[in-house]
Amino acid sequence: MADPKSKIRWDKDNVHQVAAKLFMTKDDDREIWEFLQQQPSMAMTIKDALRAYMKAQKAPSAAQPTAEEEVERIFEDEELEALYGDLPWDEED
Repeated sequence: MADPKSKIRWDKDNVHQVAAKLFMTKDDDREIWEFLQQQPSMAMTIKDALRAYMKAQKAPSAAQPTAEEEVERIFEDEELEALYGDLPWDEED
C-alpha cells in the first residue's frame, strides 16, 4: 500500500473536487438527487452529462446556419438581387 503522505501529495497535485448543493425544497433539485441515487456511479453520471453538454456547446446549433448557408441566403436575398441585379458584369453578351 502506498504511503499515506505520498497519496495526499498526489491527490493535492492531481485531483480536484467539485460540490453542488441540491435543495430538497426545489422540485428540480429533488429530481436530480433522486435520479443520481439510481445511478451506479453518481460521479460518472455527472461527468458524462458535463461532457455531453460541452460537446453540444462546441457543435454548431441546428438553428444557426453554417457559413455556407448564410452566404447562400445572402446571395439569394431578393432585396440584394433588386439592388445589384442590373450591374454591368451580370449582363449576358
